Amino acid sequence: MDLDIVQIPCVMDSPSAFSDDRVEVFNTPEATPVSGFGEKVGIPDTSDISVFDAVNYPSRGRSGNWKETGLQNFASLVSNRYSYLEGLLDLEPDWVSGGAVKPSSSAITLSQALLLYIRKKIISEELSLIPRIVMGPIPSGGIIVELHANDDNAINVTIANDDHVELEVQSGSYYFEVNLSENELIGTVTSQYASISR
Repeated sequence: MDLDIVQIPCVMDSPSAFSDDRVEVFNTPEATPVSGFGEKVGIPDTSDISVFDAVNYPSRGRSGNWKETGLQNFASLVSNRYSYLEGLLDLEPDWVSGGAVKPSSSAITLSQALLLYIRKKIISEELSLIPRIVMGPIPSGGIIVELHANDDNAINVTIANDDHVELEVQSGSYYFEVNLSENELIGTVTSQYASISR
């Protein structure tokens, strides 16, 4: 393996974050648990497709590099979000005007575990659509993680500081909420995401 071609990860946070001037995708062992580590991956013309479309819609006649590129960029996104969650430990008390409680270390750890499990399921192709991920602290103390399959299908996971977990699922016009234990979190979220992303 030639380590001279390893690059600084290129974090892609938005659906249209591909850059036309990039020729290679990062390859690092920490952020790229996909086959082909250490290989240069060319990025085709990206003017009309997002990172999510690159993996989610391979039937558009795109080259095989599209899927690998999309998976690598998703792995980078998850690594970035993982670090973001870690940084929430440093939030000041009353981090938003009007008062707020910073997320607990257990809420952050549960959120990170969820992200890593979703990454594992996407990379192994057990989940067919890469979710758009929106996340952040909530003023009452905890983390919210939103996983959007598309405009009509999403899952919102609220992890409170006391490890109370609330799951909201929207699938078209169908909507439901359920309370989960921390032990049920990962399996339930991934199975629900699999059902709304078909």
